[in-house]
Amino acid sequence: SARPLAGRLLELAPAGEPWAIWPRLDAPFVFYTRRFAVELEGEAELAAFARRPERVWLLITKPELERLGPALPLVEVARDENRREGYVLLASKPPPAPS
Repeated sequence: SARPLAGRLLELAPAGEPWAIWPRLDAPFVFYTRRFAVELEGEAELAAFARRPERVWLLITKPELERLGPALPLVEVARDENRREGYVLLASKPPPAPS
């Protein structure tokens, strides 16, 4: 289910910070966050999104993270329980530590 990781995104990412899903839009995440996701059309847009000056968030499938991970200037923040095909939540800057 997308619900736990979508909930984690909502906990960590302020409403104004952009987020995207890679490699394709996954409707359950949009449903559970109730936020619009940035739609990315290809790896060039993904790379540009990851390098934006403000903090950005990316939900990426584990197989795609294994393939693209070293090329993305993002840090892992959370992951779902699905070991093979699930998603990982990345951010361009770590979120602030809870106080």
